[in-house]
Amino acid sequence: MKAAASVLIMVALVVGVIAGPTAYVPKLDNVADADPPFTLNAPSGAMENEEGDTVPVLDPGAAEGDILLTPDNVEVLRAAGVERVRVKEFSFENWDYKFVFIISAIGLILGAMMLRVDARKHIAAQTAAMGEGGTSKSPKQLLNEAHDRVKLLLEKVRTESNDELQSTMIIAELDDIRHEYFDPFVEARPVLIGSYGISGFAQIMDRFAGAERQLNRAWSAAADLALHESLPCLEEGIRRLEIAVERLDA
Repeated sequence: MKAAASVLIMVALVVGVIAGPTAYVPKLDNVADADPPFTLNAPSGAMENEEGDTVPVLDPGAAEGDILLTPDNVEVLRAAGVERVRVKEFSFENWDYKFVFIISAIGLILGAMMLRVDARKHIAAQTAAMGEGGTSKSPKQLLNEAHDRVKLLLEKVRTESNDELQSTMIIAELDDIRHEYFDPFVEARPVLIGSYGISGFAQIMDRFAGAERQLNRAWSAAADLALHESLPCLEEGIRRLEIAVERLDA
């Protein structure tokens, strides 16, 4: 369904882009008796001047004011073989390709609806797998467990006096947390968008990214044996994970 919807949207978009501008290029006969008359918006027709050069029959750029498609001007253009003119005014009634444009708009809407239905099915499947007894964990479970692991890590590190051992503990544990909780949380993007919308998803990811940055800094500081920098980052990471979980509950 997703592939078909994408093709439908692409075709409808191309057709709409082609049909749209024709609203301002009606047939000359369609605007001949308009009241008030339409305004010519581009050079129209072709004739030879006294010097033998080809020039427009009517040229808005060369005129002092607007050139209106009065009956006289229409007859001049018709005599020059002009079939269509570019005008300034929009007229749905005189738009030849209005139904083509409408069909393209309907195609876009149908394609978008098909994509939405497909996305909902995908989200429902992932959400079902994250339910009780499922093989996956929900985003909230992932962040809650990550928070508890980081908090426990901080407690263990504080009971250890050896700097190298403390650093090793931080590096190893944060690596596990990243792979076990953070990576699956990011992969749960469709579920988060389906549950919270794009705006809610952005707010959640902003808070999650803040926590992830702090824990990355803690990892880097531990790798440099700079525990005076690593431990505060762990504390801040725990605080920001709590904020991210709160946003999931909102």
